Amino acid sequence: MLLADLITPESVKSYARAVVAVARACDRLRDAGYSAMVVPSRGAVPVVNAATSYRRSILSPMIDRASKLAMLTRSFSDPLTAAVHIAFTADMGETGVAGLDTASIRKFWARVVTAIARGDKLSPYYQFYRFHRDVVCRVGHHDNLEHCLNSERFIFIDTVVSGRAVVEIADAFDALGMDQIHYLLLVDENGTRIDPRYAAGLHRLEAQGRAQLIKVDSLFTEDQGPAVSGVWSVVMPSVMDAARNIVPEFEDGIVGAGIYYHEVQAREDGSNIDFTRAIGRLHTLLYQAIHIVADPDEIADDLQRLGFFFEDTLQIDSIGVMAKAMEGTFAHATDDYVDHLDRHGLFQAEATATVAARKVLDGVDGKPGFDVSGSHCIRLDVPADEAVRLMRRFEAGRLRSPAA
Repeated sequence: MLLADLITPESVKSYARAVVAVARACDRLRDAGYSAMVVPSRGAVPVVNAATSYRRSILSPMIDRASKLAMLTRSFSDPLTAAVHIAFTADMGETGVAGLDTASIRKFWARVVTAIARGDKLSPYYQFYRFHRDVVCRVGHHDNLEHCLNSERFIFIDTVVSGRAVVEIADAFDALGMDQIHYLLLVDENGTRIDPRYAAGLHRLEAQGRAQLIKVDSLFTEDQGPAVSGVWSVVMPSVMDAARNIVPEFEDGIVGAGIYYHEVQAREDGSNIDFTRAIGRLHTLLYQAIHIVADPDEIADDLQRLGFFFEDTLQIDSIGVMAKAMEGTFAHATDDYVDHLDRHGLFQAEATATVAARKVLDGVDGKPGFDVSGSHCIRLDVPADEAVRLMRRFEAGRLRSPAA
C-alpha cells in the first residue's frame, strides 16, 4: 500500500480522535488512582505525546488563571507525564532463539514491570533488564521515570492489530496477581484485523472494566520505528539464549533481552536529520488534527468534571474558529508529511539500519551481527562466546536476597 493511501487527512483525523480519547481517559483514571503509565509499544508513543499536547494546547488556553494552576498541580501525578517506556518487543526474526516463543518473552517483561511496581530491585528479571541496558548495549537516552511506577495500579497503553501481544501480556500480568492494571488499547483498522483467537480475551478485559478499546481507522505509526516515535528498539537474541543456560532463574525459558532508547534531537553530523524533521512534521500534523476534531461539548464536560472554569464566555467559540483555520491547510500538511517520508524512505527498514548502526555498535563490546527487521527492530547478534562471558559476569555480580 502506498503511504498516500495509508496516511490521509481522514485517517490522521481518526488518529487524532484516538489521541483525545486517550487524554480524556487518562484524566478520569488519574482521579481513580492511576498516576503512571507503561508504554510497551513504539506505535503508541506519538499518541501519548499528542495526548499531552491536547491538554496543553486545547484545554489550558481556555481556562482561568486559578484553573491553570490547578491543572499544573495535577500534572505532578499524571500518567501522561509519568510514562515509562519498556520494550516488550518479541521480534527476533531470523536470529530467533530455538524454543523461545513470544509468550515467554512477554512473561519476562511482565515480571520486569511487576518488579518495578513492587519495588523489588533484587528481582533477577529487573536486574537482568538493567544489565543488558547498562552493560551489554550502552546506547542512547533512557527513561528516568521508574520511580513514578511505584504501584500495581497503572495504565498500560498498547496498540492492537491481531490482539495476540496484549492478550499474552495481560495473561502474564494476571498470573503475577497484577490485576489492577487498566489497559488503554488502540485498535487498528477499527478492529477488523483482530484474530478471532484473541478477540475473546480482549472483550473479557473490556467487560471486566479493565480495558478501553479505542478504534482507529489506521494506526499508521505501528511498526514504523523511530521516524514516528524517536524511540529505537534493540533486541539481543543470543544473550537470551545464553541466559537460559547460565542463569538458574531463566532455565524455564522465560527470558528477554532488549531495550528502547530515545533519540530525537538532530546529531551534530546531521545523519539523523530526516528522522528529526519527520517527528517534527508529525507533531505539527497531529497538533492541527487535534484542533480540528476537538469537540466543544466534550471539553465543557471535562472541564466541569475537573472543576475548571473558562477564562471568559468567548473561549468555547474559539474552538470552532481554530478548527476552521487548521482545516484550511490540513490536506497540504498531510501531503507534505507523506512526501517527506517517501523522499527519504523513512518507513523502510534500511533507513533505520543506516542511521542506527554506528551509534548502537559503538555501545557494544566485540563485533556483534547487526540487522533490522521489517518492523524496524534492531537485532544485535552477540557472538555466542561473548554472550556466555556476559552472562557469567551477570551471574557473578548480581545482588541476591539474604535467603537466596
